[in-house]
This record gives sequence, structure tokens and C-alpha cells, in this order.
Amino acid sequence: MFPCGGSSVEVVSRLLKRLEETKGLLVPDPKGASSQVVATKIDDIKKKMEELRKELRESKGKEDAAINKFALVARQVDELLGPEITFKTSNSSKTESPLEKLDKIIAILESSEEKSKDSSGEQESKAEGKEGEEEKVLPLEWQIQESSAWAHLLLVVDSFETQLKHCLFCLTVFPAKAILKKRLLIHWWMGETIVTSSREGKKCFDQLVSKGLIITIKKKHCDKVHYFRIQSWIRRLLITVAKSNGFLDFDRDGRPSNDYSWSRRACLRLEQNPIGDDAGRRLLTIYNVDKRYVDFEPTWLVNKGEMTTMQLGRWQDSDQKNDIVVKNEEFLKGLHNCKSLRYMSLRGVSRVETLPDSIGKLTKLVVLDLRACHNLEKLPEAIGSAKKLQYLDVSECFRLNKMPKSIANLSDLEVLKGFLLISGPDDKHVCHLHQLAKLTKLRKLSINIASRIAEKELENVGELKKITTLIITWAKVQPISDHEARPTTDGQASGVKLLTKRETKKIAADRFLDPAKVTLPSTIEKLELRCFTEEEFPQWIDPSKLENVKKLYLRGGRLRSLGDGRGWKVEVLRLRLLNYLDHPSWENLTTSFPGLRFVEKLNCGKKSSSHKELSSWPCNKEGFWCKEDAKKSAEDEPKAINLPPPETD
Repeated sequence: MFPCGGSSVEVVSRLLKRLEETKGLLVPDPKGASSQVVATKIDDIKKKMEELRKELRESKGKEDAAINKFALVARQVDELLGPEITFKTSNSSKTESPLEKLDKIIAILESSEEKSKDSSGEQESKAEGKEGEEEKVLPLEWQIQESSAWAHLLLVVDSFETQLKHCLFCLTVFPAKAILKKRLLIHWWMGETIVTSSREGKKCFDQLVSKGLIITIKKKHCDKVHYFRIQSWIRRLLITVAKSNGFLDFDRDGRPSNDYSWSRRACLRLEQNPIGDDAGRRLLTIYNVDKRYVDFEPTWLVNKGEMTTMQLGRWQDSDQKNDIVVKNEEFLKGLHNCKSLRYMSLRGVSRVETLPDSIGKLTKLVVLDLRACHNLEKLPEAIGSAKKLQYLDVSECFRLNKMPKSIANLSDLEVLKGFLLISGPDDKHVCHLHQLAKLTKLRKLSINIASRIAEKELENVGELKKITTLIITWAKVQPISDHEARPTTDGQASGVKLLTKRETKKIAADRFLDPAKVTLPSTIEKLELRCFTEEEFPQWIDPSKLENVKKLYLRGGRLRSLGDGRGWKVEVLRLRLLNYLDHPSWENLTTSFPGLRFVEKLNCGKKSSSHKELSSWPCNKEGFWCKEDAKKSAEDEPKAINLPPPETD
């Protein structure tokens, strides 16, 4: 039987080739039909099929109805090309001549045309109700799929080494033309041990880029690639190879299946729950593609001992307003069964208030992404037993009450985001900043300061000798005033002596940050301050001691100046939402930052009086200035021509 797999457009293309083969095998019909007449009928069939193919390209909603018709056509073509077919008629009245078979094919196609016209409205309405958005296929992509090179491309991809193939197959889960974040993809690779580290993952990613299989998306302010996408025709190519390799199952529209009974990987889609029956214990990966409400039975994790990757959170950066809701967090109590788990993400998941103590039994866990779990209030002390943890993100967990002391035991930790400072240095029940000095592999750290007392811990930040990226965010903390630490009038009434102004300042100095004691690590390459509470630029930031800082980001807060420090080696300066900033002149800015190659200025100075200085910056309408672009513009400007003075008589 002629194969009818794939989309209906692909089936039509193959049928057209088979019909062309039929022409060369025709012999005169004993009943009098010449081969020319038969060939004319075949041309008529081809013409009608071309029309159908054109319609299918314009509307995929008609595909289901048409595919059955193509199967009937394929059967008739197979009979024409079969070894038993000749133009001799047998004595049986049931035997049809080739001419009669061709007439039958024409009748099938004509009925298909009428049905598609009559039911086009119904088909389109059904298509609108389909899950997800249908991808629009460009004519060039159709040409690629219909060309003889398509089979060769399938073989090329299938011949890649296993590691690279599996890296590629992960891309098939995401919708066509989706913007993907490189880090999240590498975390999945690490979860399934396709790669063993983020560094190895970056090397594999670079290979995919060099082979032209993915399209990188760069931001103007950054030379590194953080986002990418994949062309739709390459995605369809990968789907074919991934399915033949048993990596993942897909439905007929190319969407990943929730059935992991044979592929060991399941994807959560809309209202569908994973299907696995007795194969549950063999489940390797569960990945949430677009399911908003996650509802598992309390015992769902009981038999998931081989599962390495559990991505229940969101993967989209652009979808931050829509949380994923876990209807019942009881199933997380079964985490102790997941002894093989390496990657766990609850990113953007709500209604999870705490993690069970059994998180400490996940001795293979490498990545734990809890970003934007808005209901998360507590991390268990047992988390320190997850010794293999390399990446921990608890940023935007606004209800989190403290950082457990055991965080300092995670000796393999390389990235820590959302480290909360909320109490003073004397609090023995939390992890303090200086205790992170034991984490010799830590290179990226973001800190959330939730109180003025906690801010004093910045005096110990210099002990973190390997940090290359440091982000500090201040919560709604009031600026320090002379009234801090003074007793109330109630104290005066009870006989307590009021402190002098000098004594008050001394107590405040002991309790609050002393800028003179802060020394930032000299290894920092990127420094970002968010919502800084003071008006003056931090005194504890000394440009002369931060020669490695190439990126300086300032966002939000009450800053009025960028300081008067010189000697910055900064190349990228991003200023965002600084409403009170009194802009220096462009000349003064470039004097303080002589190495600038990129500046971003977004919504700054709205509450300041320096509008003239603001307008003098040579940024474009989007608020960007790029040295390279400015240089090109200067070169493109027409130069004045110095004409000789007119001759005088």
C-alpha cells in the first residue's frame, strides 16, 4: 500500500510522483482506449490534485476530510502499478480496466472538491477550536519538504551523534516560532544527563548555532546569546526524526503527546493529564508546555523513581502575568520517591507554600528553579542535603520568610538568585552573607535586602572571592535618619534617659551599614543595583577597585546622581526607571565612563528638573545609544566641500 503518513500536502506530492510513474507503464487498452486517452485522464487527475494541494496550503482545517480521499486515490494508484495489473480483462465481471479505475479516481476527487466547498465553513470553525495556534507555512518551506532533498535532510539529522540529536529533539516540544531561553533548555539537557554541566550545554548549543539549526536572538546591550528560535520547517524535520527514534510521541498536528507509554517523556497540554498506565515507573521527563492548572493525585510521584526532569512551571519569559496553578500540592510529599531527579522547576507556580523536607533526599538534584512562586513562604532546612545542587533560584518569591542556614552547605552551588537578607547579623536561625564564602564555586549571586538592619551584611560581601555577577535589590526600605535607635516618649515617661544625637549615631553605626567597611569583590564583571533607597550614588562603590566591571545596570529607586567617580571601565550602562535622576551632560557622562559602547536610558528623570540634559543625550527613540551605530552615522553623513574662493578680476 502506498504510504499516506505525514500531512495531506506531503501525501499529495508523493501521489503526484506516483501518477507520473504510471504514465510510463501504460499499454493500449484491449477495449479500445488508447494510452493517450488514459494519459490525458491522468493529467486531469494531477490538475485536480494540484488544486487540492493549493487549498490545503491555505487552510489546514480541511486536512482531515481530504486525507481519507487521498487514501482512496492511493489505493487505486497502487492497483494500477501493481504487478498483476495489465490491460487485459478477465472473465470476472468485478475486474475493472485501468480506464475505469481512472474514472473512479476522478469521481473521488470531484466529490472531494464539492465536499470541501460545502463544508468549508464547518471545517474552519473546527480549526478555530483546535488547541494552540496553527503555524503558517511559507511557500519556500513547502518547496523544501516536497523536494528530493527532504529525505536526505532526515538522514543527515539522524546521523548526528546521539548527544547532539537529543539536544535537538528537545526543541520539538515547543510551539513553532516560539522565543526560547537558552538557559532553560540547557537545564533540561542537564536534567536528562544529555550534558553534565552548563558549560558542556553551552558547547552543544554553539554547535547547533554553527550548523544553522537554530536562529539566535541577540540584544543590543549584550554580546552573549540568551534567546533563540527555530524555523518551523526544521521543527517538522526534527519531529519526524525524534518520533522515529522513540524520543517523544506527537499527534498528527505535530504537537507533543501526553502519552509516555513508549517514549518515557510526557508533555502537559491544556486540560490533558499524562497517560502512562503501568509505564509510570519508567517516566523520564514531564514537561509542562501550556497547561495552566496542574492537578495530580497525591500518590502521583510514588512510582517515579526513574524520573530525572520535572518541569511543571512555565518556560515562557513573556508570560509572567499568568501563573500556573497547582490545585493540590499534596503530591509533592512524594518527592522522596524521585531519587533520580536532577532538574525540578516550579517557576511561576502558585499555591505552593512550602517544599517538603524530603527535598533533601534528592541527592542528584542539580537545578531547582522556584522563581516567582508567589505563595512560597518557607524553604526547608533539609535543602542543604541536596549536595549536588548547582543552580537555585528563589527570586520573586515575595512571601519567603528567610534563607535556611543549610544553604551554606551546598558546596557545588554556582548560581544563587534571590538570596534573602531580612534580619541582623546576630540572628542564628538564618544563613548570612559571609557564610556563602564557603561556596567556592559560586559565581552569580542576586541579593534581596528586606530591612535596614540586614543591609549591614553588605560589609561582608567582599569575602565572596569568585563572584562575577552581583545583583542587589532593595525592598521598601526607608532611608536612614538621625532618629533611628532613639527611644520613644514612652521610654522618657518610664525614667529611661534619652540618648544624645552623637549616641544615637553611634548605635545606628553599629546596627546599620557602614559604607567605609564595604568592599566589593574585584572579580565582578556585571553589577546591578535595583530600587536603591538613597539619593546619592553608593559611597561603597569605588570604580578604581572594580576594573573588571564591564556592565553597570541601575534600575528604579531614588538615585539622583551617578556619582562623581572617574576611572570606570564600564562598556554597557543601562539606566531604567530612575525617575529622580538629575542627568549629567553627555560630556560629563562620557568623561566618567570613557569606555562606553552602549547606553540605555528608559523612563528616567521624570521627576527631576534636568530636562535639557536629558534631551541632549544622543539616544534614539527607543532610548539606546550604540557607539558603533553612532560611528557609522557619522561616516555616512555628507561632508562639506571646501570650494576655492571665486576669482576676482
